[in-house]
Amino acid sequence: MGNKKLIIGTLFLLMFTLTHGPSLATSKKPTYTIKTNLADMYVGSSTVATLRIIPEKGFKFNKKYPSKFRVVNTQQVKCDKHTLTKAAGDVKTSGRIGLVSIPLDAIATGTSNVAITGTFNICNSSMCYILRGETLSLTVVVKNEN
Repeated sequence: MGNKKLIIGTLFLLMFTLTHGPSLATSKKPTYTIKTNLADMYVGSSTVATLRIIPEKGFKFNKKYPSKFRVVNTQQVKCDKHTLTKAAGDVKTSGRIGLVSIPLDAIATGTSNVAITGTFNICNSSMCYILRGETLSLTVVVKNEN
């Protein structure tokens, strides 16, 4: 009796893999664009940059997924919150667009690309894609206040 259950379970797993596996494996990862509202900053100033993640047509940023973003400080700007999460209110949605609020402090003049690594989820009507370790970038220009 035990072997019969094992064989039936194995056949079920094989059938599931054959019917669902290839469609998952060959599915193209959805694309998205990044936009921001950030203007030039001045040494000593603080702001909250909003990073907008705009999925390609037919997809939406999944507001239910526990998204997380890590920010790397540069010589020009720092973010006291190195990890930004949905749970903490740093990640929200507006329609199909994901919004990440990044608090920044300008500490030195110059231009830098702030590296952001994100894990988030983009869905269409039939499938969701977990995007892990996505490398995003935010260009910041810091000037002296005259």
